[in-house]
Amino acid sequence: MKRKLYQTMLRNESGLALILVMILMVVGSLLITPVLYYLMTGLKAGQVYEEYLEELYAADAGVHQVIPFIKGNKGLPSTGNSTDFTGNLTQTTVNGKTIEVSIYTQHTGYAGGLYKITSLLYI
Repeated sequence: MKRKLYQTMLRNESGLALILVMILMVVGSLLITPVLYYLMTGLKAGQVYEEYLEELYAADAGVHQVIPFIKGNKGLPSTGNSTDFTGNLTQTTVNGKTIEVSIYTQHTGYAGGLYKITSLLYI
């Protein structure tokens, strides 16, 4: 009896492989679309973050170019007083991006003064 049931089950399996393959293809196509979308979104986010860091480092480079001028008090735009200066100091290019650095005297005093440095990056 068991042998007869087993033989009947084996005979009725024609076309089962096609059905299984079709099911796997449908499941695979349903899963691959969101995975590809997720990967593309991650790639775009990485590119935006990389551009942001390049811009931040370029602006930071502009600030670091001004510090020796403040310490040496050389080549700074003057408003009359030798320690009081304001205005655009330099415009340079870093990594293909134009940076304009401005410096303003906030307060002069014992420690050399308080300065406001603005580094603008033009894309």
